[in-house]
Amino acid sequence: MPCQGKIKILIAQRSPHILGQDADAWVTFSSSMGANNLAAPASTYTNCAVSLGRWRWPTVATMVPDWDMLCMTMTHEFGHLLGHVHVTTPGNVMNPVFTNYNDEPQLCRTDRPAGAGPRP
Repeated sequence: MPCQGKIKILIAQRSPHILGQDADAWVTFSSSMGANNLAAPASTYTNCAVSLGRWRWPTVATMVPDWDMLCMTMTHEFGHLLGHVHVTTPGNVMNPVFTNYNDEPQLCRTDRPAGAGPRP
């Protein structure tokens, strides 16, 4: 099981310089092949964290109204912790750029919290 089933969620984080200041989120982990190496088997990942960029979600209160983007972003980042890399296929959750909310995972649509903003 990746990350031994333990994943930290860090909010309001500064984007690492390598990603640029407008990164919505990113994962970090240790693996058998080194830090953040997606070529390593996901079963070897430890010390896993998903960081949410503070420019997008500076507080917890900003997350609920932006539910659709937050949910898609978290689904994408958890995909990395399962060992998936970025793809260029439109509509695939592992595409690093979301352009169409019609491709939003069903879970994001059905489990919307109270107070979530209207679906774009």
